[in-house]
Amino acid sequence: ALEAVHLSPVRAVVHVTGGAAQSLGWVMAVPGASRTVLEARVPYARTAMVDVLGAEPSSYVSAQTAMGLARAAYKRGVKLSPPHGSEHRNVVGVGCTCALASVPAKKGAHRCVVATFGVLGSATYELMLQKDLRDRWEEDGLASRVVVQALADAAVEAEAARAEAEMDGDAADAVFPKNKPDAVEKRHAFTIPMDLTDGDALSHTRNKLEDPIASLLAGDLALVELIGGTVTAVECVPAYGHLVLPGSSSSLVGFGTSSSVVSCLSRLSVNSVRTVPSASTRAAFQT
Repeated sequence: ALEAVHLSPVRAVVHVTGGAAQSLGWVMAVPGASRTVLEARVPYARTAMVDVLGAEPSSYVSAQTAMGLARAAYKRGVKLSPPHGSEHRNVVGVGCTCALASVPAKKGAHRCVVATFGVLGSATYELMLQKDLRDRWEEDGLASRVVVQALADAAVEAEAARAEAEMDGDAADAVFPKNKPDAVEKRHAFTIPMDLTDGDALSHTRNKLEDPIASLLAGDLALVELIGGTVTAVECVPAYGHLVLPGSSSSLVGFGTSSSVVSCLSRLSVNSVRTVPSASTRAAFQT
């Protein structure tokens, strides 16, 4: 599966908080990892976690915290992407937080939560482990498999979006297909063997970003970047120079957006417009 991940267009930043540490070695031991992994970080100490998240989490092991790590990883990945082009549309942030076997023994449940975040949407994986069945290394191995599964699923999504774009010749419609079968279901999905028992439980939820402009207007996203009508980044923009224009505008000329996007532009404030050394014009809209 990792060979296929490294051949896909996905580019990842991974944040694991001590647990699931084996996943980093597995991913980077397979040739081609440099095409996939932009950066990997282990914010193990509580102060390191707060530094990544920007605030003290209400719970260090939760879906919310894992998603916070994934969003922070995604923003870091966009920043690390090449300054020109739209390669950052393939960036995915992966966050993992765990409560595994340790010394002294933990009183609570042994569990792992992994989250991914990118322009195609987000996903959460929650693994509950039977206590007193495995040692720390074995539990870490299972948590690492969940991280690899999440990365493999993100790679399948990225590959499906690329295939849709090539087939349809319409990048915007390919990234956010409407009235079409799920693009991911058209591609082969990899299932990482877990070797779970009846006392273990693994759940998975996935939220596709069907309409980023609607999410922006609803306040679910703070920022959306468009290139030629295609959404290439959310929540942040690549780290190259841009011109910030205060105030608002009711129209944009020569932007080439789809009709669904254009119908929403009059309700948005234009906070940032950037041009790069190419024919593409980039704009970031922020509520």
